[in-house]
Amino acid sequence: MRYIAALLAAALLAGIPAGNAHAAESPGAGIGIRLADVPADVASARERSYVVEQVSPGESVERTVEVSNNSRATRTVKVYPGAADITGGEFTVADEGNDNDLAGWTSVQDTQLTLEPGAKKLVPVNVTVPADATEGERYGAVWAQVQDTESKSVQVSRVGVRLYISVGSGGIPVPDFSIASLAASRTAAGLPVVTAQVTNTGPLALDITGSIKLAGGPGGVSADPVPLAKAVTIAPGDEAEVRIELVESLPVGPWDATLSLHSGSAAHEISSTLTFPEAEPVPVEGGNALLAFLPIIIVLVIIAAGLLIGALRRKKDSRR
Repeated sequence: MRYIAALLAAALLAGIPAGNAHAAESPGAGIGIRLADVPADVASARERSYVVEQVSPGESVERTVEVSNNSRATRTVKVYPGAADITGGEFTVADEGNDNDLAGWTSVQDTQLTLEPGAKKLVPVNVTVPADATEGERYGAVWAQVQDTESKSVQVSRVGVRLYISVGSGGIPVPDFSIASLAASRTAAGLPVVTAQVTNTGPLALDITGSIKLAGGPGGVSADPVPLAKAVTIAPGDEAEVRIELVESLPVGPWDATLSLHSGSAAHEISSTLTFPEAEPVPVEGGNALLAFLPIIIVLVIIAAGLLIGALRRKKDSRR
């Protein structure tokens, strides 16, 4: 019985798949870009997807991206650096031409590519930090962009690789964060949700990923961890909310909840006992109202018919 309950809970707690690791603004019309020169000993998924480097003032760093054409047509691809920032728990990118320091320090060897269907091209990327640059972290992206010239309106699509460049001398800064207490609530749609406030206490930006595990529920039910839907990006000194939505049919609890979060080498977890509020009844609207009361109406009609038949029989008997 407990085994069946555990399987049921696993189904109830099925999470939403994690988002794309790349800084993609919109579907790239069959164009792809990825970091190509990832050392084999790099274990962090973050550093395998993004350019994460510390560079001293006056120094430079070289990396390589791979641009690919996955469409069925020959494409002309523009490759260029762009600006980015971190706001509201998200890595936000700027429109082309709205540059920052990092975009100005970054250059690509090939600014325009002509790629046949299925073709790939390695593009070296150079970031040169001026000698008078102030310490601190900067954000940007290397973009691969295509323009659809066949449609009536101009459509531009681009995909990119994020840049996290920390300017400073000495040892590599150590990222860190703290997690505030867990909270259980419901969304406006009635879905149970677990939230926590995460504060970036280190000198580098964080891309927080992780999962929630619920155990010790009603009847001893437990389930596999449910992942965050997408990474939450937090700038140094800032805080952001981490939230994981679960399915509506999840029992209210109580549950033994453990939230495990990490970004690169920084990892923390927090545990708490959570009970979700009861879901509010969903009001019946419009034409569905009659359908909702149909069983009651049928019962009332049957009762009324029975009473009418009984009355008619009694009247018939009284005439005899």
